[in-house]
Amino acid sequence: MRLYRRQNVNRRDFLKIAGATAGALALGSCEPVNEGDNAFTDDITLGPSERVAEDIQHFHFPHFVAHPNTGLLYTYFIDHSGDFDNEVGLATTSDGLNFNYRGKTLQRDEWYDLYQASFASVHVTGGVWYMLYEGKDLYSDMNTVCLATSSNGENWEKQGPIIRPYGVGALTLGTSMPNPGGLGDADVGTPTFFYENGLWHVYFHMTDADEWKVRIGYAYGSDLTALTVSQQALINVQDGFYNGTAGYRSNIIYKNGWYYMAYEISSHPAITLDFADAWWGTTIAKSRTPGDNWRIWEKGPLLQNPVTGYGYDGPELLDIDGSLYLYYRVSDPDNITYRTKLSGL
Repeated sequence: MRLYRRQNVNRRDFLKIAGATAGALALGSCEPVNEGDNAFTDDITLGPSERVAEDIQHFHFPHFVAHPNTGLLYTYFIDHSGDFDNEVGLATTSDGLNFNYRGKTLQRDEWYDLYQASFASVHVTGGVWYMLYEGKDLYSDMNTVCLATSSNGENWEKQGPIIRPYGVGALTLGTSMPNPGGLGDADVGTPTFFYENGLWHVYFHMTDADEWKVRIGYAYGSDLTALTVSQQALINVQDGFYNGTAGYRSNIIYKNGWYYMAYEISSHPAITLDFADAWWGTTIAKSRTPGDNWRIWEKGPLLQNPVTGYGYDGPELLDIDGSLYLYYRVSDPDNITYRTKLSGL
């Protein structure tokens, strides 16, 4: 079985066009299926692209959380420094452009994350820092959604997996552990989440081994260790460019009565079954509620990699003084991050 495994090093020689404006990369409509009664047809415009965190090597797949006391943005990203890659690095920023690297904050050291401990998302509530991340078992190549907690956002205590794949190989985690059913029988991972009105909303990718497609799954609950996991896709793959992946996504941003989520998309690698050969990009969706009825932007991808292979993916949204910025990864080939300002939302 070939799992959906995001390699964080480039496998191909990509065109080096990251210096072009992101607006030039917004493409025409591929007519995805729209959910809900009202279409999502906002006139979104993208400003010039600018590279961020130039002093940090391989800075990519960032997630931001504001420190509750200082407001300083703590940024968690995939860190390849030192002797091991695919761990969680920490950097801080006050402007979202320049970053101060603080070192690795979570490393691979448990049986369920010995191969990978990365794709972290963090939320702070009630004086406790919560991190969800993707762990990969070194021996069975099993991806899980894992939990860690902290009192300061820097020193973490691992709590173990909280969502497992449906497949037989994951039964070592126990039959009672929440899982997304057959749509996630190959793997689960890349979690994002937020807390609102006493309820955790958790989003993750899940891979269907039969169709070999990746969809966005959803779980909820008042306790992260006892979630209810939906057996359906929250955001499904669509026709055309979107038919292979609806996967890794940004933090949720609430703005003007809507919840917004940017997420990566890809075509389906029908012949090779290797997502490194697919076309990749990023689009956006919105909803009135965090748990259902997400409406996909109908005017096509926000960003699209001009060649096959990973890139223009790994999105993150950040609201800076009322302006919404989209961060995305460019495989150049060193996994660097750019951002562009979104207008019209």
